[in-house]
Amino acid sequence: MGQAMSDPLTPVGQPIELLRPTKSWERASGHVTEGPFILKHGDTYYLMYSGSRADSPHYAIGYATSQSPLGPFEKYEKNPIAKRTDSVIGPGHHCVIKGPNGDLWMLYHQKWDAKINFHRFLALDKIWFDESGIMHSRVTNGTSEPSP
Repeated sequence: MGQAMSDPLTPVGQPIELLRPTKSWERASGHVTEGPFILKHGDTYYLMYSGSRADSPHYAIGYATSQSPLGPFEKYEKNPIAKRTDSVIGPGHHCVIKGPNGDLWMLYHQKWDAKINFHRFLALDKIWFDESGIMHSRVTNGTSEPSP
């Protein structure tokens, strides 16, 4: 849900539904879209979110775009952009920070194992935009990648 605000404490009008779990990856373990994080790149708002349940190995991160922070948002057709790999399990619920040289970094959690549980740890990986405005990420585990 999103809602216009007249100031940081005063909502205006009614809340607006921004996303709902409609894609198969968002429904792999429960019907979930949660953990929103919004950022603006150029004239486009990127609403990043996690899909599936946080306690499952299917938890992943996708995004949707809009010209307004209150939508309507269109989900990226190649979601999720951060998902399970051979070495990464259940990446999700994140935020984006800017490093000292201006690079964007995604701070998120991963699962230690593929069991249904909340045994998680924090991870930090770069995200970036290509010349077409497509957001990209790469999730890692156990690497010695340079960080900010």
